[in-house]
Amino acid sequence: MSIWATRLGSWTKIGGIGAAVLALVGSYGSGFGLWNFQIGFLFLAVALVAALVAVIFGVVALVKGSRSSGTLLGIGSAIAFLGIMGYVINMGASNPPLHDITTDLANPPAFQKLELRKDNLVGVDTIENWRKVHGEAHPDLKPISLAAAPAEVIKKAEELVKARGWDVALVSADRIEATETVSPFKFKDDVVITVAPGADGTGSIVNIRSVSRVGLSDLGLNAARVKALAADLKG
Repeated sequence: MSIWATRLGSWTKIGGIGAAVLALVGSYGSGFGLWNFQIGFLFLAVALVAALVAVIFGVVALVKGSRSSGTLLGIGSAIAFLGIMGYVINMGASNPPLHDITTDLANPPAFQKLELRKDNLVGVDTIENWRKVHGEAHPDLKPISLAAAPAEVIKKAEELVKARGWDVALVSADRIEATETVSPFKFKDDVVITVAPGADGTGSIVNIRSVSRVGLSDLGLNAARVKALAADLKG
């Protein structure tokens, strides 16, 4: 085995493991407030390049005869990281640039205690375009009709929110506002749940809105959150 094969094997190990370390440092550093999330994303971009290079070096090292545990570990780490990043990138590509999801497009629930981000239309530009993109992406999201009285629904919704570990900002007779922290980046997504009497004076009409505080696309997480909460309220 040539000295180049040995060196490539070593670089493969460094690149493969280093990519994972860079990703962890970048995301958790952002989550702990050491730098903003854009810097964290830069760490991920560098880690992605390192993983790609590690795979290339690893393949060449294998061809050259280096089958050491370090080479195999480096290739394995790099491929695993690339698989995770590929999944995340695919989620981003398969979801429209939405970070504000609701069951009521005509009159989305407003926040009272929590604040809606000032750049909430980034990526869609206008309310009309947001409604169009949202409606095409999630035509199944509609106001929720329940047989239970508003007081019962609020109680159940509060229990569901607390069971999920969300930070509750407001509970009143007709609404709940709470925040969920997601991913190592500790992104904050704000949720408002409103409950009103049914049209005929019986039962309840529930609407949910979930908004990411930062970012262009939420990778479909807000829609998944709204749908899961709606399903639990109906259950």
